[in-house]
Amino acid sequence: MLSQSIFDDRSLSESFYQAFLCRFQELLSPEIQTLLTECPLGIITNPQGTNTFLIIAPSLAVAEQLLQGVSGLIQRIRALTSGVEELAICVAPPQNGSENSQQTCPPARIFSPAHLACKIIPIEPVEESESA
Repeated sequence: MLSQSIFDDRSLSESFYQAFLCRFQELLSPEIQTLLTECPLGIITNPQGTNTFLIIAPSLAVAEQLLQGVSGLIQRIRALTSGVEELAICVAPPQNGSENSQQTCPPARIFSPAHLACKIIPIEPVEESESA
């Protein structure tokens, strides 16, 4: 009979991703590190097989600040991962609990998503000459 592993696949994966996400934030600017403490992070794969680094901002203001530091985020993703082709900075919908408030249209200048809204930024592969 085979012995059962001390770690199951799920706990090992969770440990790996937790360590990866902590390391991801290490060399970013202090401002971006502070913003990321408010955001769930993860890596998702779409049905076409494209891996995307996902950041879910709690508000549009946080998402806009993250977009200002997008070059640093992309450099860090490139340094730590291979095969991640996109960065998605998303805004979570407001958690007000009222279904009726989602049915009304906000003024044109105010963005208030009823569903998760994302800005997807492609991550270009590093050229061989850049990595040498």
